[in-house]
Amino acid sequence: MRTCKDCAFWENYDDYHGQIAEPIDPDTYEPMDIGFDVKACKSENITIFERNPNRDGVSLTDGSQYYARMFTGPDYGCVNFKEKTK
Repeated sequence: MRTCKDCAFWENYDDYHGQIAEPIDPDTYEPMDIGFDVKACKSENITIFERNPNRDGVSLTDGSQYYARMFTGPDYGCVNFKEKTK
């Protein structure tokens, strides 16, 4: 299966990412090493707060309809995979 670690859409996100991509240890308040990267999927086949019109699309929403972003680990796989250019 094609996974995020090899996908062109899997990137660090520039604005808010909270403790999803960079968790903080609740005891020491220091950055916590989780042993793998977590990054945002920047595929154009993701819609936020609306139904995706494509059969292979992703629709993201939350209760407040204020902010949503798709973060994944390196071994997540999906149909929107695009090979990274080297």
